[in-house]
Amino acid sequence: MKGVGHRVAITGLGVVAPCGIGKDAYWNGLMGPGITNSRSLEISDWDPQPYFDSPKDARRADRVEQLALAAASEAFAQAGTLNVDPSRFGTIFATGIGGLHTLEEQVIIRVEKGERRVSPFLVPMMMANASGAAISMKYGLQGPNETICTACAAGTHAIGYAARLIAWGRCDAVATGGSECAATLTAHGMRPLRITDVGVAGLHRILDAAEELAAVDAIVVVAGMEGALASVIGGLSGKPVIAVPTNVGYGSGLEGVTALLAMHATCANGVTVVGIDNGYGAACAVARIVRSLRPDQKQAKQA
Repeated sequence: MKGVGHRVAITGLGVVAPCGIGKDAYWNGLMGPGITNSRSLEISDWDPQPYFDSPKDARRADRVEQLALAAASEAFAQAGTLNVDPSRFGTIFATGIGGLHTLEEQVIIRVEKGERRVSPFLVPMMMANASGAAISMKYGLQGPNETICTACAAGTHAIGYAARLIAWGRCDAVATGGSECAATLTAHGMRPLRITDVGVAGLHRILDAAEELAAVDAIVVVAGMEGALASVIGGLSGKPVIAVPTNVGYGSGLEGVTALLAMHATCANGVTVVGIDNGYGAACAVARIVRSLRPDQKQAKQA
């Protein structure tokens, strides 16, 4: 950098984007035909588990943090061994809004079920500095750790500030970049309708919601335990059903594996099953279904 004493070099790059995961795939995607007629973009087949120590840790991280860790993993692998004092290895990361998906989800839970049902992980999952904190803890970085939140320019500002820290001699290395994931159902222009406490233990509750289920374009069923709810809804409704097995439950739930296997073995034809706790993937699938059904309508309903 001009006017300062230390040269700055980029030693590793990592990219996770809709047009490609990994710097090579990303570049090929940029050089391709491009993406048109899309209001928002998402990675529909995203699997965060390779970047976390356990599935539970992955579930306790908002998608924005998952993407950040995945990009950091590629960058650190490319950089190789850096003989840098951890106390002089900084983390300057950026985001425009942080864990919006978690915030939106928990606000709905608070309104519909009360404050005692709000996740205790709401704050660490939604806060803007979660991504930078996760990167520094994963790689043992003990230098300056700051988060830049300046809307669309946040990532560029973070990289510039990181370069200055090295150029000024305050750090010997800095992990820097940005992460964003604000593609919620609201961003897709939809009004999600949430129906809760309709488990198979009380079939009358499902029948009471029959009119609401009939009025929507597609249904996402989230169920734990033995996962039978997806089969029941699939048998009662002719609408597209996306089943999400969850780790909620006890006994032989096996952290969602029982529900996952049961949903795959459903006798209700036409039920689509996503991975354990992959509600985001289910929402993306529904968004595509609804857009194909109503291409000219800006708002649609989903249960």
